[in-house]
Amino acid sequence: MATMRHRVEQRVTRLEDYHQSLKTRRYGWLVRPAILVVGSLLFVLSLAAIPLPGPGWLGVFLSIGILSLEVRWAKAILHWGVGVYDRFFTWFDRQPRATRWTMIALLLLLCWLTFLAITWVTWGLGGLDFLNPVLDDRLGMTRF
Repeated sequence: MATMRHRVEQRVTRLEDYHQSLKTRRYGWLVRPAILVVGSLLFVLSLAAIPLPGPGWLGVFLSIGILSLEVRWAKAILHWGVGVYDRFFTWFDRQPRATRWTMIALLLLLCWLTFLAITWVTWGLGGLDFLNPVLDDRLGMTRF
């Protein structure tokens, strides 16, 4: 099984080659702003996708890899983050099945509690008025 470091390095290498070829073209001066905007946007979207099924962490590392094409701090963060990720999953794979399932269940519970807390706070601040009939009448809840 390939480590996350290997997968990210392959993709970043391909991106670096393509990035350099783009800078030599007619509108090469637009490459840096585009990289910064695309990398930042992908980073935010990938962070939001981490608790969802799919490649959330891979998207985070790729977005930092995209940003690392133009900024040095992103390259350092990418190498550090991928190393931490690989060490965690090396440790996680050595744990007994019961421990792994418990950790997964606790993570899912934490994600749901966070989602419910955000929903409740947003409703309490008046952002989700369509929930008023459900929360006011059935649960006897009041706003802040």
